[in-house]
Amino acid sequence: MSAERFGYFNPTRGYHRVKNGFSWPAFLFGASWACAKGLWLPMLAMLGMDSLIWFASGLAEARQDDGLALSTLVIVITYCVLRGRWANALWRAKLLREGYRTTRT
Repeated sequence: MSAERFGYFNPTRGYHRVKNGFSWPAFLFGASWACAKGLWLPMLAMLGMDSLIWFASGLAEARQDDGLALSTLVIVITYCVLRGRWANALWRAKLLREGYRTTRT
């Protein structure tokens, strides 16, 4: 079963297709994916969250705290899933703000 895709057309900027649903590239690559799509504010938010996670994992290792390490792992997994879940919606909203029109493909 393939995911439903929507086309977005702008006469001066061209055509983009955006899948409705989960984004594996955003799940795996996060801030790099956001940068490639021109989503600057979400990219900065992702970099900030990545920095906090990096700090928490370093703190857990320095303190030899298994509870903090497990909590950090749960936060990382949850964060990546949410990032993948919301990514295409963020991209669609950006395209609409830039004047693209929706066409179902």
